[in-house]
Amino acid sequence: MPAIKKEVTDLKRVFSEELTLNHGQQQSLHHEIKKRVESIIEDYQESGFTKQKMYSQIHKNLRRAFSAPKYIFVKRKDYQEALVWVKTWRPLL
Repeated sequence: MPAIKKEVTDLKRVFSEELTLNHGQQQSLHHEIKKRVESIIEDYQESGFTKQKMYSQIHKNLRRAFSAPKYIFVKRKDYQEALVWVKTWRPLL
């Protein structure tokens, strides 16, 4: 019985800490990134920002903030935090 409890505990840890976003969450995060860039691009065009530069920066910042090689590899446990992060993101000038 103790071995089964340990296995269950290990599986719970994997599910809560190691699983990355599911497809629906990936799509939702991608959509929020697009909405954010589109909503603020005009404010930054005078500073020399293009959409391409802004997308590059938001992806780079998101990867760094959530220690993920790509946004799709954000941990499932961090999904809500990542959505809030994207909605408040501003490019570095």
